[in-house]
Amino acid sequence: MKIRSTFHDSERMNPTDMIRLDKIKILGCESHADSSYIETIEISFNVCSKNGFIIGANTDNRFRIVFDIETGYLPEDAIEKQLKELLKPFKIYDIETLLQAFRYRRFYCKL
Repeated sequence: MKIRSTFHDSERMNPTDMIRLDKIKILGCESHADSSYIETIEISFNVCSKNGFIIGANTDNRFRIVFDIETGYLPEDAIEKQLKELLKPFKIYDIETLLQAFRYRRFYCKL
């Protein structure tokens, strides 16, 4: 589990800004002989206020995180715990919604 990169699409964030889930995208998957399964994920966020409101009319102000996470035969709770720890440094508005969306990513993302 590691963060590969973080980047902004346009403007920088203010120290008081938070980020709110926009999209989850699976960039790649690797299976290994030891039955581990690593997914490379990109999560994009809208920059928002502490109340979750998107700031200004510029909805192109996005923040993206690309990371690897093991999802193999692990229970969903263990994966959520890994993800929460990985994203801890970021000020995410409503992390529980993000965790729920991540749990169901297989239904709307191509693997």
